Amino acid sequence: MREAFVWARLQASSAWPLIWLAWLHGMPAESLLAVALALSLPAAALTLIGQSLARRIGGAYLGLRGRLGPAYPRLAGLWASP
Repeated sequence: MREAFVWARLQASSAWPLIWLAWLHGMPAESLLAVALALSLPAAALTLIGQSLARRIGGAYLGLRGRLGPAYPRLAGLWASP
């Protein structure tokens, strides 16, 4: 679940400079507030979902396999063969 929090921070820190760009181009305050809220909601939602899953599961590792080869070598060989 650590990766979910990293992705939330990455999304927020990459989206917030767009608010500065909108302000520099003279966007009205009401629209600027709406843009800031719209760009912050996905990071907040991802953080809340991550916290909920971490509370239910309790660990940082969910047991997901990252690569197909070590997990299923025969299936990976079958898919890789022409």
